[in-house]
Amino acid sequence: MTLQAIIGLLMQGSLMLIVVAIGLQSQWSDVLTAVRRPKLFLRGFIAVNVIVPLTATILCLFMPIALLTKAAIILMGVSPFAPFAPGKMLKAGADTAFVNGLFVSLTLAAVIIVPVTVELLDLFVHRSLDVPVADLAMLVATSILAPLAVGLTIAHFWPGFAGRAAPIVQLISFAIILPIVVLLIAKSFPALIALLGDGTALTICLIVAAGIAGGHLLGGERPEHRAAMAQAAATRHPGIAVLIARRNFDEPQVIMAILLFLLLSIIVCGIYARAQGKAQARALAQAG
Repeated sequence: MTLQAIIGLLMQGSLMLIVVAIGLQSQWSDVLTAVRRPKLFLRGFIAVNVIVPLTATILCLFMPIALLTKAAIILMGVSPFAPFAPGKMLKAGADTAFVNGLFVSLTLAAVIIVPVTVELLDLFVHRSLDVPVADLAMLVATSILAPLAVGLTIAHFWPGFAGRAAPIVQLISFAIILPIVVLLIAKSFPALIALLGDGTALTICLIVAAGIAGGHLLGGERPEHRAAMAQAAATRHPGIAVLIARRNFDEPQVIMAILLFLLLSIIVCGIYARAQGKAQARALAQAG
């Protein structure tokens, strides 16, 4: 087995552990929240699957960046929110029912939505793209639904153990993935720097900002729900983007642009979360 294959397996395992940790903190009834609250699903759908892809498409039509970079940006724009997004949403103060209801419903919808919206790429690459629907469904099932089910089952039968295990599982997952991310950044640093001067970074930041703004406005009346929806809209799934990219593009520039999108979204979302936390703290202080 090659080093690249080992790194891929470690990253996949780490993301699965993150989802298991979310399940350990939740209940089975949480995943049905979007079914019981269709307006929540609709707001989430608009924030995640309309605002971000539409913004990405419009910006890529006008920004003077390379066609392959535009393809990567659109791929990230049409991907659903990432497995580590629920952790951000919970940290923002949202309840598990709100988080898991959106997470499961929008992830399942992605199997249908992503192949449809990826047709937007035809505007830029001028060729028919192969969207591996079976592989996409398998990725969703193995990396999201199955780990979530494992965590939920443990939490149902052994709630005490689940409560103690959740932070440990989360710590292990980040201990695995963070060194890998640092290694990838160090290895790809020159290629990433090359993408910064042509408008790519600005385009990505504007897309992420649009996701944050749309999610915040559509999150509902509670500030923690607005913050959580903003994180959901702005945090895209790189695994799905890479899956489609590898099926259609041989050029490393596409993968580099996806990695840059991931890094910049983490930074912009972090700035938003910090500002939102300060605003909530001020509101609590004034209320007290």
